[in-house]
Amino acid sequence: MDRKKRIRIGDLLIEHKFISETQLENALAEQKKTRRKLGKTLIDLGYIEEKQLLELLAEQLGITYSDLRLFEIDTDVLHRLPEILARRFRAIALKEENGNVVVGMTDPTDIYAFDEIQKILEQPLQIIAISEGDLLHNLDTGYRKTEEIDNLAEVLDEEMSDHDFDLQSLTQTTNTADAPVVKLLQAIFEDAISIQASDIHIEPDHNVLR
Repeated sequence: MDRKKRIRIGDLLIEHKFISETQLENALAEQKKTRRKLGKTLIDLGYIEEKQLLELLAEQLGITYSDLRLFEIDTDVLHRLPEILARRFRAIALKEENGNVVVGMTDPTDIYAFDEIQKILEQPLQIIAISEGDLLHNLDTGYRKTEEIDNLAEVLDEEMSDHDFDLQSLTQTTNTADAPVVKLLQAIFEDAISIQASDIHIEPDHNVLR
């Protein structure tokens, strides 16, 4: 990918007859009100499909437009890019390949995001274009609190015994919010919210809690 290549999205879409000049003018006027990116504005106005735009941009940049359902994401690589930055830059680190980090971006023309991500990952990037829906779904599932929940459950298990269970003692710390049982429940609720779960099922067994 030529990261220095600047693309005028409006002119490109008119050239390929995806939109009219009137539609571009309307989108630019709307963009001034909302301060959203032009591509996002055109999609929201219904002037172009997201897939059409991304495929065209990918062709111009010499990259591919990919469906993340076809990817086996390396979670270790994914977590090298902090979630807050992944959401800010609308990007996700997917895997390593031939010394590069494959990164999916919803706006592959965003040179600033490209440079910042490369600084963080400290490796060359191989960019692919991805849809907003694909990105958000994989961010929500990829940054889940599963590992944190497992660790907190282990800590809580160590503080409990079959013959000496006192719920009050488990919450009696200098700061109640630091109590293992409180932190565990908070992590479970935050994880459920992140994946928009409608229910939380906790299944107690003799020696395990599922």
